[in-house]
Amino acid sequence: MLGTRIAPGDTVPIHTHRWPAANLINSWSDFVRRDVECKVMVDTRGRLPPTGLPAAVLGEALPAHPLENAGSAELHAVSIEVRTAPRGYMKFCTPSDDVLKQYGSILLQRLPAGEDASEPGMMPFAQI
Repeated sequence: MLGTRIAPGDTVPIHTHRWPAANLINSWSDFVRRDVECKVMVDTRGRLPPTGLPAAVLGEALPAHPLENAGSAELHAVSIEVRTAPRGYMKFCTPSDDVLKQYGSILLQRLPAGEDASEPGMMPFAQI
């Protein structure tokens, strides 16, 4: 589990995300992600910010990159790396208010083999 807070104008040094992750975005700010040669990979300036924070987002593994907070607010995220993904499907669950207060809004539940994964909220996970 990784907790990240990036102040406006700050840049996080070059790092990698070796595994996919479930990310809980607690506060948003525009950011610029560059590759190791300073080529822009992602620039969120000019895009609509996410609605309904905190927001749960799945993220893929990423190559080496620095990240600059290019906005006017703190960027705060908590990431849970998925170092070994199970075969099959995972389901995002809607937790109770008590669970939300204690743990946040991201909970994953593995589906039993053979259970239908076509309903909303289901995400396939490949073997890593």
